[in-house]
Amino acid sequence: SLIHLDLSQNKLHILRPQNLNYLPKSLTKLSFRDNHLSFFNWSSLAFLPNLRDLDLAGNLLKALTNGTLPNGTLLQKLDVSSNSIVFVVPAFFALAVELKEVNLSHNILKTVDRSWFGPIVMNLTVLDVSSNPLHCACGAPFVDLLLEVQTKVPGLANGVKCGSPRQLQGRSIFAQDLRLCLDDVLSRDCFGLSLLAVAVGTVLPLLQHLCGWDVWYCFHLCLAWLPLLTRGRRSAQALPYDAFVVFDKAQSAVADWVYNELRVRLEERRGRRALRLCLEDRDWLPGQTLFENLWASIYGSRKTLFVLAHTDKVSGLLRTSFLLAQQRLLEDRKDVVVLVILRPDAHRSRYVRLRQRLCRQSVLFWPHQPNGQGSFWAQLSTALTRDN
Repeated sequence: SLIHLDLSQNKLHILRPQNLNYLPKSLTKLSFRDNHLSFFNWSSLAFLPNLRDLDLAGNLLKALTNGTLPNGTLLQKLDVSSNSIVFVVPAFFALAVELKEVNLSHNILKTVDRSWFGPIVMNLTVLDVSSNPLHCACGAPFVDLLLEVQTKVPGLANGVKCGSPRQLQGRSIFAQDLRLCLDDVLSRDCFGLSLLAVAVGTVLPLLQHLCGWDVWYCFHLCLAWLPLLTRGRRSAQALPYDAFVVFDKAQSAVADWVYNELRVRLEERRGRRALRLCLEDRDWLPGQTLFENLWASIYGSRKTLFVLAHTDKVSGLLRTSFLLAQQRLLEDRKDVVVLVILRPDAHRSRYVRLRQRLCRQSVLFWPHQPNGQGSFWAQLSTALTRDN
């Protein structure tokens, strides 16, 4: 007929399920307070069908995770205070429909979740969660739960305190500072922007120090490939000529090639795709000075085509035309020079060798073999119709 068994303040470390099976079935109160139990098999409560009060306070339980309270138990009071409980499995108390008092005080709980209790939370008469380091985050759900059952929570106003964040540590859960309630999305965005600003402020000076000239060169190289971004760009339709042909008239072989090969091939044999060439003897206006005609021809043509027999000695009109073409490069940021060298075996000046490396398509050599002339004319057409 034993109904109350108190095994408190002993040195129990282990309590096997069969141990409860050996106890009298008539027990209504069982106490294991202030022992060293770190494990309790909750399903073993089925061996004590009349148990109403279970006291496990002052032990070493770290979590209520080993199963749940068994279905059909008549347990009305459960005391697990002064343990080290940090976690409770969902629906742990839900099947104990007769449960009235739950003491979870003096543990390490950071929240009190409605899912622990299920529908029986409204049937509780005592829910003690005092002296736990609750995390008082903005909008913490346990605040709404405790307010809903506030008459059943002892010391709700002063005994239930925050353990975190640091600004609210030791204060009541109702002492939240609204200034700490930050918008998570806004916080992440601000953090991302500040991180980006720090990264840019760190990386850009480092890159400028290590490879500033290379970046500058690549930038202007890309700028040259983007016609829409260049300044002072003249529309192709606004220029009267596609190319201004410059050559030394004193060299009869060069003049004959220009009039009988170049002009015929680019103007007469291309049909609708004929190019408009500017020739000194044909297109210069009488009455104007040499420099005025020269300036109008270079700035009125998309390209300036130099036809040379050799490149080691250039003077007179050729030199002046070249200087004006270079001046256009500085003013309009457009390289308009195209070189055609009629003698591939002639000595090549340093300028020609440099241009071959920087802009190979703007330096062409006239092939004396007939089988290579078709490719030459195609390359020349490309050079005259596209930007260098």
